[in-house]
Amino acid sequence: MTTPFVPDPFDVAKVATLIPPTAEVDNGWNEVKIITVMTEHELGVAETVRFYWLERVNETVEYMKIGDKELIQLHQNAKAMLAYWDAVIAANKDGITTTDQSPKKPITFGTIDRGPRVRR
Repeated sequence: MTTPFVPDPFDVAKVATLIPPTAEVDNGWNEVKIITVMTEHELGVAETVRFYWLERVNETVEYMKIGDKELIQLHQNAKAMLAYWDAVIAANKDGITTTDQSPKKPITFGTIDRGPRVRR
């Protein structure tokens, strides 16, 4: 008997950060959808993000027939992102890992010297 695939909560959260912020509203990609896709297809982080973009390409292919330049741009953007994630997966079969779960240090750019203050 095999153990069912259960995605790591950190992986689910990582997927949510790698898809567009509007994905939940526009395409229904909330946490439940991400878990469902990862579980049903036994996908890792990069593969799940690729799956998201594959859906966008398949949904927008009809725009090519309409001929509207803005709609065609949506399709081209989705294809570009799909190609990007194909390259990520090809470069690293495991895709993105979530082994480093330490909080990131904030980026600082030093201090700005504004010169002497002048009172009016």
